[in-house]
Parts: sequence; C-alpha cells; structure tokens
Amino acid sequence: MGYVPEYIKYVVRTTFAAIHVRKQWLIIELRIDEENFSDPKKLTRDISHRGWPVNRELRVDKNIDIPDAILIINQAYEYQH
Repeated sequence: MGYVPEYIKYVVRTTFAAIHVRKQWLIIELRIDEENFSDPKKLTRDISHRGWPVNRELRVDKNIDIPDAILIINQAYEYQH
C-alpha cells in the first residue's frame, strides 16, 4: 500500500484550504479574512487559537448544502488573490 497523506492541502500564494477526509464527512480548514468573511448560516467555527495558518473550519457532511459550502470555500480562495 502506498503513502496516504493525513490531509490534502491547496495553495495559491499560501495555504488557503486543507481537507481532512473522514469516513462520514470532510473537515475543511480555511484561511480567510476575518474582517470581510461572511458566514450567515454559521457553517464554520473559529480555529485561530490553534496557531495554524488556517483560521476557520468547515465540516461537510450529508446535512450541509453543497452550494453553501462552495461559497465559504470561494471566500478563502478569493482572499489569496
């Protein structure tokens, strides 16, 4: 069996997303601009206390609306441009 990474990291200028694959869900850690971030449905939680480059966490499972998740992820991507 080959190497299986603990997570998948996406980089533009720096890490904007890290995806951890779990059996029943995905955990997506995002680097976002706290001042301009919009999460009206409260899908993410603050993880800035961990001291990592990412500062928000989004859990994607069967109960989350995928277009809502994409809007959150897009904010992290756009923040890197």
